[in-house]
Amino acid sequence: MRMNWENLGQSASRYGLAIALGLSVSVGALVMASAPVQATFVDDQEAPEREQIPWDLTDMYESNEAWDASRQHVLDQVPVLESYQGRMGEGPEVMLEALSKVSEVYLELFRAYVYPNLLFDEDQNNSDASAMTGQADEMYAAVQRALSWQDPEIIALGEEMIRDFIASNPEAFGRFELALMNLIRSSEYVLSEEGEGIMAAAGILDGMPSSTYGLLVNSDITWPTLTLSTGEEVTLNQSGYGLHRTAMDRDDRIAVFSTFWGAWEQYEATIGQLLNSHIQNQVFTARARGYDSALQMNLFGPNLPEGVYNTLVSQVNESLPLLHRYFQLRARLLGVNDFGYHDIYPEALELDREFDIYESRNLLIEAVAPLGEDFQQQLQFATGQGWEHVYPSDGKQSGAYQWGTYGVHPYILLNHQDNYESASTYAHEWGHGMHTIYSHANQPFETADYSTFIAETASISMEVLLQDHVINNIESPEERLYIIDRILEGYRGTLFRQTMFAEFEQAAYDEVEAGRPLTGSRLSEIYLEIVRRYHGHDQGVVNVADEIKMEWAYIPHFYRNFYVFQYSTSLVQADYFMGQVLGGQEGAAENFIDVLSSGGDGYAYEIIRDAGLDMADPAAYGEMQARLERMLDEYEALLDELGY
Repeated sequence: MRMNWENLGQSASRYGLAIALGLSVSVGALVMASAPVQATFVDDQEAPEREQIPWDLTDMYESNEAWDASRQHVLDQVPVLESYQGRMGEGPEVMLEALSKVSEVYLELFRAYVYPNLLFDEDQNNSDASAMTGQADEMYAAVQRALSWQDPEIIALGEEMIRDFIASNPEAFGRFELALMNLIRSSEYVLSEEGEGIMAAAGILDGMPSSTYGLLVNSDITWPTLTLSTGEEVTLNQSGYGLHRTAMDRDDRIAVFSTFWGAWEQYEATIGQLLNSHIQNQVFTARARGYDSALQMNLFGPNLPEGVYNTLVSQVNESLPLLHRYFQLRARLLGVNDFGYHDIYPEALELDREFDIYESRNLLIEAVAPLGEDFQQQLQFATGQGWEHVYPSDGKQSGAYQWGTYGVHPYILLNHQDNYESASTYAHEWGHGMHTIYSHANQPFETADYSTFIAETASISMEVLLQDHVINNIESPEERLYIIDRILEGYRGTLFRQTMFAEFEQAAYDEVEAGRPLTGSRLSEIYLEIVRRYHGHDQGVVNVADEIKMEWAYIPHFYRNFYVFQYSTSLVQADYFMGQVLGGQEGAAENFIDVLSSGGDGYAYEIIRDAGLDMADPAAYGEMQARLERMLDEYEALLDELGY
């Protein structure tokens, strides 16, 4: 996936729909995407004067008519799925038959779901595609309803019977074993039938704070206007802020920040109440189900130890001197003595080089050579098959993503701008693409999905390889400075900023779980303390003005429950694996490819741990910290050389 890391931290899979029975597959599974949670947070893109390079969707369906026939076939299977209700305890043969039928239906359902959404994302003005996505949603909901009985019925059989069923035919049950074990694992947090009914009825309340937040910021807030030093009058909505905070005129930047955050402050109490309502709901759910905390509940599904979360926060805090050093070097680059929060964003450097889609492709193919000939050849083949939709166009979905379904190759949506950032995005999305290719080649449908905790590791690893390749093949110090500046900005925006968000999120939950009132003003107080600590405000590194206290209200991912930290951990994991690969360590490339090939055949934390990296151990952060320090050393040397 690829989106605005700065604001959203990158989003989840394209839609993140969950399969019944907890089978390790989802509609978003076999894809990672960057469709924004709220589209207004992504700047509008104008179509450049380039010939569009579209993808070929006929590998999914030859025609819309063929798709519709498939959709109807899925709906025809609903009575068959319902016929298994009440029969799961009849014996292992019946359970195996039922689970196999569920997989068969979901395999076709996913293809029938993804196809119209890809069509729609090509051109969101396409009314036929829009109608088809609605039909796909209805199809998906119908299958979910038909299987709503399944998890409770299997859990009710008890662990002993489920294990006996698996033992009766281990080979046949192998592809379902992890899902069944997940149900056993979750059984202690399942309530009585009456309790589950109450929780289900109350479930409609869960999304209300987020929905209300979306309406508020997208429809109800009147965004201010500002006249820039050029005489241009601009509207400072989210996209306007994202664009104009990068202005090279410092007075303009200061005015943009003051005006934009001043507008948010008028809604501090209201948005505070919305976030408080969301957190209160999560805390209630966790307590009702018997979890120790909301954090434990949200890490339970992917089976992530709380030590992963806590170690990330502690190790990133230990690494803050490196972030502060980066800010001090950026101040030199910009030529400012009183570096402020508003000075983080302008791109003071330019790269006089074009990275069109062909250059981006060739560079990436060359860059992955350290992963071996097979990986390189597979990437070369995949990128030459028309699986990409390349340039911006009217009505096209903004951002970038990879999507697909099992049995069909991945599709890559891009909005390529022929610059280095686009080349980096290309590498990122093909990291997801190659992850999918290796997972599909080595896993059955039921275990081909991979979780967010591991997915971004693959994509960021491709970025690291591209960065290394580009740096090693340029001689100009100006170009090297540009690339390293972008690498360091990636560390700031992903490792440090997303961990800062994670720390704030936990602090907000701590308030509620301790029974203290959580208001907008209290949230602002918590956020300002954390953001100032991360940016070295008290040490004179970055001046964080009082107005920045409102930035928490700008981040919609706080309604997604302990989510963004996984982008930070993924960067750490990518640095570890690529550090070994680029360092020429024996077996490192094979080890990394084994991780990709594992798909969802196990819990992501354990897959990474078995590959040599325990993310609950502070030692896991050594390679990241070493690489960051190397980049800072070269950054400083280049600034010296170029006279900054």
